Amino acid sequence: MPRHRLSALLLLGATTLGAAAASAQDLYLTSQAQVNATTLTSVAGSIYIAGGDIRDLSPLSSISSVGGSVRIDNTTLLTNLNGLHRIASIPGNLEILRNSALTDIGALSGLTSVGGHCLVNSNAVTNLNGLSGLAAVGGGMEIANNPGVANLDGLSGLTSVGSVAISSNSSLVNLDGLSRVTSASGVLVSFNPSLTRFCGIYPMLWNGGFALISNNAVNPTSAQILAAGRCGSFAHSAPSGCSFGRELTLTGSPSPGGTITATMTGHDGAPFLTWGIGQPVVVSAMCSSCQTIGGLSQWQFRSTMSTTVPSGTAFLGLPLKAQGLDLAGSAGETCVAITPALWAFTDIHVATIGV
Repeated sequence: MPRHRLSALLLLGATTLGAAAASAQDLYLTSQAQVNATTLTSVAGSIYIAGGDIRDLSPLSSISSVGGSVRIDNTTLLTNLNGLHRIASIPGNLEILRNSALTDIGALSGLTSVGGHCLVNSNAVTNLNGLSGLAAVGGGMEIANNPGVANLDGLSGLTSVGSVAISSNSSLVNLDGLSRVTSASGVLVSFNPSLTRFCGIYPMLWNGGFALISNNAVNPTSAQILAAGRCGSFAHSAPSGCSFGRELTLTGSPSPGGTITATMTGHDGAPFLTWGIGQPVVVSAMCSSCQTIGGLSQWQFRSTMSTTVPSGTAFLGLPLKAQGLDLAGSAGETCVAITPALWAFTDIHVATIGV
């Protein structure tokens, strides 16, 4: 067993992630014929679905409750879970494992709670939007080996979970979808080669959870994640004192390697923009009442400018500051300069380089 997989099992607090032992009240479906013959409205035990010819679960649409776990495992023709849409709560585990054609789990959008573990492992899904209604997972949440999943936005409704394991998702770039989870005993994040943004686990760490982070595109420490702050780290930092109606906005991604664009509006003179990493806000040497960043050599003549956020953990948590200047516009501060034109500086905005 790969070392990172073993770590995930230990983090989730189980030596096996299989469903509970079978009972006479469990429902086993190993062929499409068995699925078609099902007329139940509830299952007292667990539901197990595994069969090479199963391609349609719609005959299960009468089932509205289950007393144990739900496991969909090792199907090759199943593309969606239509038929499970009436299940709102699963007391045991939800396990969606090794379904090579499964691209759509939208039928689970009415599911609000899972009492045990929730595992989405080795499927063809490109998003987790089908779990958008899920608010609570009593055990561990594991998202692993899903090469098409680029983000966890489908988990944005999740607020309570026992532990989290995110591993071997080759397209995953951020963990923002976990940002409403305020506590978890531990978080394992490993072997996600495109993952650069970790702010989604900030609340879990802030409330005392521990993190094991390794073999991702970047691997920040817990201290660096806490220093960088919550997701959405654009801020209106400091008033310039002489903006005269000029405005600056920042858009984009403040994660390492991301792109941020600054745009100035309201100007009617010559527009200039500047960036600065970690530089202090100072009173301008030219205008005594204006606060600025950087020096004149860093200003560029334009009203829109993009920059690439530096990569590397050394930059995590640092403030990337931006400001605009409208030179010789219709309103501004008369400054001591080469020309006695009016100067107007936008307020200073900050993008904290996040994780």
